[in-house]
This record gives sequence, C-alpha cells and structure tokens, in this order.
Amino acid sequence: MLRNGHQEVSKNGTGDSLQGCNLFSGKWVYDEKFFPLYKELECSFIDDGMACERFGRKDFNYQHWRWQPHDCDLPRFNAIAMLEKLRGKKLVLSYEILTCTAMAFSCFNAIKEYNASIDFYWAPLLVESNSDDLINHRVLDWIVRVQAIEKHARYWTDADILVFNSYIWWRRPKLKVL
Repeated sequence: MLRNGHQEVSKNGTGDSLQGCNLFSGKWVYDEKFFPLYKELECSFIDDGMACERFGRKDFNYQHWRWQPHDCDLPRFNAIAMLEKLRGKKLVLSYEILTCTAMAFSCFNAIKEYNASIDFYWAPLLVESNSDDLINHRVLDWIVRVQAIEKHARYWTDADILVFNSYIWWRRPKLKVL
C-alpha cells in the first residue's frame, strides 16, 4: 500500500513489515543470484521492441539489475503471495515484464484455484492513437486523441487492479494531440 511515496514491504518475505520504506529512493544493484526472474525466449508477451535476445543481443548482463531502496529490502517475487492478494480479483497489465514474471512462476496455472484473473492489454498510449496496432505501432509522428480513452478503457473498467506502463510516453519529445 502506497502512502506519500512510502510503502510497507515484507522483510525477507517473512511478513514482518517495515514502515516508512521509500521505494523511490534507492539505486540499481547487480544481482546474479536471483535475476533474471524469467527467460525472455520463453515469454510470448514480449513485444519485438523489447525482445533483445530474440533479435540477437549477446550481452545479457542487463537482465541482472534490480532496484534496491536505500532504507529497506524488497522481498523476492512470490507467486503464491501475489495470487493470495489477487484472490477473487482481476488484474490488468499493460506491462509485459510483470506478465512474463507471473508466467515464469506458474501463476497462470493456479489462477482458477484462486478465482483470479491476470490479463495483458496492449494500449501503448492509453488513449486512442495512431500507435494502437500491436504489430505496426512504431510510428514516428504520433498522434493521440486525449479525450478518447473509451476504446481502450472498456477492457479494464471491470478490473480491480490496473498496472500501466508509461515508458513509451517519454521516448518521443513531441506528440501531436487532437
């Protein structure tokens, strides 16, 4: 639960919560022991633009970096704990990496048991745009209709939890807005 940029997190996955953990203050650390959490080639959700290994990248060191807050330890991903939190709920992701992580930990096999749903939805700019097509979305001159969110929102209006990936907004210096 986020409160004023702080979140309670479990220490070492034991359930002992740390109050006042600032998730936004930290550094990237190299972790060969626990990372990567999934294998890129085994995840069908990864878009070509993010599929480094599929397109021949030989250096995989980038897969071992994780975020380490200064004043606390984040617990390792725990698929069962996530499913417990999702019991009876629908989670919609526009974030490929979390979807791949859940798949790697066999969350999808246990979803029915927890009456949970994890859906992946492609909406790169959240509102209607000329980048909406999953295959042909690399458009140099992006055009967005900022008042037109209904086309995409209908897929997540019944979701209990939404995780949006906003990285694509920051990749281009300008967007044409209708």
